[in-house]
Amino acid sequence: MLIAAGVVALLLAGVGLALSVVLTFRVNRMLDHQFDTAKWRPESIPKGTLVGDYPKLVDVDGRPWQRAGEDDEPWVLSFLSMSCTGCKEQMPRYLKFLRDHNLSREQAISVVVGDDSDLEALNTELGATSRIVRIEEAAQIVVDLKVTTWPTYAIVAPDSTVAFATGSVTRLAHRGLAV
Repeated sequence: MLIAAGVVALLLAGVGLALSVVLTFRVNRMLDHQFDTAKWRPESIPKGTLVGDYPKLVDVDGRPWQRAGEDDEPWVLSFLSMSCTGCKEQMPRYLKFLRDHNLSREQAISVVVGDDSDLEALNTELGATSRIVRIEEAAQIVVDLKVTTWPTYAIVAPDSTVAFATGSVTRLAHRGLAV
C-alpha cells in the first residue's frame, strides 16, 4: 500500500512538472510575440525618410561629411549620447554589429551628443569603426530626420532612404543590413 501511494505521488509530481514546463514555454512564447509587436518605444525615423546631403557637416577628424557607403550598399546612421544610459549599455553590442558586418568607417556615421571628455573616450572606441559627427554640427540632420529617441540606429538604403530604424541594437543586429 505504501509503495502504491509512493508511485502515485511520483506520477502526480511528474505530471505537475510536465504541466509547469509546458505552461512556462507557452507564456514565454506569448510574451515574446507581444514584445515583438508592441509599440512601447516609438521608432524615431520613419521608414522611407530621405537622408539628404549635409555639406556643412564636419566629423571630429575635420573631414567633411558625405553620404556613406558605396552606390549599391546600405550604411548605418546612429544617434548616440554619452549621458544616455541606454547608449552606454548598448555600445559594446553596437561595436560588435559594425565589426561583424565588416562596415568601413565610411559606411557607419555616428552623430554624438557629449562634452569633450566624453567625446575623447568615445572616439577611442567608436572612432575605429565609425565616423563621428558632433551634434553641434549636426543639429539640422536631427531635425530633418525627426530623431526623438537616443540611441537611434538606422539602416540607410543605397537610394539614401531609411530602410529600418530602431532604438535597440538588439533589433538592429536581428534585422541586419538587408534592405
